[in-house]
Amino acid sequence: MAGPNMSEEDNRENQLLRHESFIAEVLKHRNPVSGGEAPKSHWEILANSNALTALITVLGTAIFGTWLAAGIQERSRRAERALVEHKEHVNAEVETVKRAYDLAGKYISASEDLIAITGPEFDPRRYDGEKRKELESQKAEIRKQHNVIDAEWRHNRESLGYLISFYHHGRTEVITNWHDVQEAMEQYNACASDWSNTHPVATKEELNPPPCKAEKDKVRQQLGELNLALEKIHSDSGDH
Repeated sequence: MAGPNMSEEDNRENQLLRHESFIAEVLKHRNPVSGGEAPKSHWEILANSNALTALITVLGTAIFGTWLAAGIQERSRRAERALVEHKEHVNAEVETVKRAYDLAGKYISASEDLIAITGPEFDPRRYDGEKRKELESQKAEIRKQHNVIDAEWRHNRESLGYLISFYHHGRTEVITNWHDVQEAMEQYNACASDWSNTHPVATKEELNPPPCKAEKDKVRQQLGELNLALEKIHSDSGDH
């Protein structure tokens, strides 16, 4: 009789244990803290959720966007500076070439005037009194002005050549053309000066064909070649 009684008691104890286990499981689901585990922080909860992924994505996008915008602004500033510097370079180049052509034009005119005052209309013997004095004074003034321009040319030709070389670095054809212009200009001026000294009063026949015509044509040719070289540079660089 003892055996069956012990077995029924064991069964009751097992049922009680299962009941207690069930109650404990229910309580654990109702109150996770009571299960003995430490409560999770907000960051731990966030780390185990999709919210962290979304937050990282938003922050990453914001940081990348700021970095990208800063990079674009910096490149834009650099491009603007480069454009300003290029325009300044082109303007200085144009001013240098303009000075060179202006001075060349003045030098040509001064040389032409030396020849012109040897013509019959400048012959003092055709005038009397005050008119002769005025004519002599006019001829003297033309010679004086020629000397001033000749000195200006000789003073500035090398510096202009240096500036032309600087603003057209690497384009040797421009420098060569400028030197050819210098040589042609000075040959024409020398011819005009010699003619004026040896023909103080020339006849119409002596003035036809015009004195120093070959030298003057050479000047025009060299200036034309210089102009073509400059136009080619601007065409190659895209400057208009």
